[in-house]
Amino acid sequence: MNKLIVYSLAGILTIGIMASCGDKSGTNAASPAVNAETEISASPQATAQPTAQATDQPATTPQPSQGTFTTGVFVDLDTIEDPLFNKEIKNLLNTTLEALANKKEEAFRSVFKDSQSADAFMYLFGRDYYFDTIGTVEQDKEGRVIVEIRGKVKDSGEIKEPNSFYYFMKDADNHWSLRAID
Repeated sequence: MNKLIVYSLAGILTIGIMASCGDKSGTNAASPAVNAETEISASPQATAQPTAQATDQPATTPQPSQGTFTTGVFVDLDTIEDPLFNKEIKNLLNTTLEALANKKEEAFRSVFKDSQSADAFMYLFGRDYYFDTIGTVEQDKEGRVIVEIRGKVKDSGEIKEPNSFYYFMKDADNHWSLRAID
């Protein structure tokens, strides 16, 4: 009787292990990347005081598909009329997006307050980017202007669609710089 129980448990355990190791590509389980995007897109709204809403600007070029991927910046930042989104922030954001899309490290580093801040975000550099939509423009309690940019990123052959938030802040000399990317 004890052998029967042991063999039954071993069989059930083996079937459970085999079932969990099977191909799950057909399931609809949410990937960790989707959950991470949900958390990221919720974070600025949780702490930000919305003062203005930019109109979503659709891409003017075809969106990339899984087979082809066009890198570049396809959003016209100059069309956004918002007092928070001033000329200096527009220029910094444009430099940031162009540097990421065209893999220009020096330009990417130039938008940050200092080299230590730039070093913290170098993990974002070197991927293929397609930026096509500007979302919200908000100011949080600390005075940071937060700009949402949507698009696609290709990393290790996989294309993802993150919403990225760019945090700009004034320094003591009244000049804006990029402080964080979320």
